Amino acid sequence: MVIVRLKYLIIKLYSFLFLFLFFIFYFKNKMQINKILYRKKKKCHFIYKFL
Repeated sequence: MVIVRLKYLIIKLYSFLFLFLFFIFYFKNKMQINKILYRKKKKCHFIYKFL
């Protein structure tokens, strides 16, 4: 019982860590994309709406 609970806890922790890293990566990329689009402004305005 204890071993099974430990395994479940470890899996849970890993999944949380993965999600956390994924969100950091995603938001960093989105911020970079926003900066690039901000420079190009109206040319890429329709692309910006889809992001």
